[in-house]
Amino acid sequence: QIGGPNKDTGEDVTSELSFLILEAAHDLKTTVNLTIRYFDKLNMRLFRRGLEILMEDKQACPRFSGDNALVEGFCKNGYPVELARQRNTVGCNWTSLPGREYTMNDLVKVNLAKVFEIAFYEMVADGKYSTDILYEKFRYHLQKAVDCLKAGLDFHLQNQWKNGPELLLNLCSHGPIEKGLDASHGGMEFYNLGIDAAGIAIVADSFGAIQQRVENEKVITWEKCIDAVRNNFEGQDSRYIQSIMNSADRYGHGGTLSDDWALRISKLFTEMVAGSRTPDGYLTIPGLFSWANTVMFG
Repeated sequence: QIGGPNKDTGEDVTSELSFLILEAAHDLKTTVNLTIRYFDKLNMRLFRRGLEILMEDKQACPRFSGDNALVEGFCKNGYPVELARQRNTVGCNWTSLPGREYTMNDLVKVNLAKVFEIAFYEMVADGKYSTDILYEKFRYHLQKAVDCLKAGLDFHLQNQWKNGPELLLNLCSHGPIEKGLDASHGGMEFYNLGIDAAGIAIVADSFGAIQQRVENEKVITWEKCIDAVRNNFEGQDSRYIQSIMNSADRYGHGGTLSDDWALRISKLFTEMVAGSRTPDGYLTIPGLFSWANTVMFG
């Protein structure tokens, strides 16, 4: 990461070395994990040169991260702004305090689409249909999934040091060598564990299509919708129902029912993850990020 605020005063840390690093990445002509941290006091010459290289090389390098969101978001976990300013971009979508923090970001996922499927068929089995009932069942099973993952994170931290010690982290971090403890087992200064949700667009579109086509417009009955899903949308009637559902207003179009559902589900997931720690007391931080799991999750 180059550019961005220093930890104490928030003044820009850009220097001539920042430009040398940027030009070195430019000379490589390949994708480099280099990020310019944008904020109000950033050197605009660095910002402009980064954009020029991004457009010229077309290698997704450099990336850009917004300081305001990163700092404000991390402070919501009870940390001071001076510490939040030190959290740097590390991987594709995640940040960490270099050499001080164990995060497991982009590793732990909840498949929201699978949670929705379980809730849907449970509602069908009960024989009472509405989006309110479906949402309550979705909430129940999502909470079970989050609770299971929190317990799993504790299990990881209890046993990873025996199964596969974090050798690289141990060598590159402050604490593991000094304490004689693996990074996954008390060697690090901070433990903020990520839990991501994948598939929010699928779930938001599903809730939105049902509410729009079945409940509001009543162009399809609950029974016909359920029958089509059970038959995997095979057969003439089911394919017709599928086309009607697919043409409903989608997530991301702005001002749609699906957009409302996405916001509602995002807030629900955030509250579940951030609202309580793991049974062993570790902080968990929510994220919405699918990455390659889009394929794996169907």
